[in-house]
Amino acid sequence: MAAVSRRVQEPVEVLGPLGPCGTQTPGAVIVWRRRRLRVLECLAEWYEAGRWWEGETERRFVRVLTEAGIYELSHDASTGRWQMDRILD
Repeated sequence: MAAVSRRVQEPVEVLGPLGPCGTQTPGAVIVWRRRRLRVLECLAEWYEAGRWWEGETERRFVRVLTEAGIYELSHDASTGRWQMDRILD
């Protein structure tokens, strides 16, 4: 059965280390819509160049398992901001 996802694209705050998958991820907390979601595991990680010809910078994406479900986050290294991109059902 294929996973269904919902695109969100809202800012989030990440507290604690959200290092590369397999290192230091458990214990990080995502604060989204005033809700604290504890990260249990990093499931996947990848990078996308974006539309570099329009000035977009590379973004790091992580798929994490939390107590409340699976979420995809992205991080813009040029601004230091995290964003909730997708919720997977």
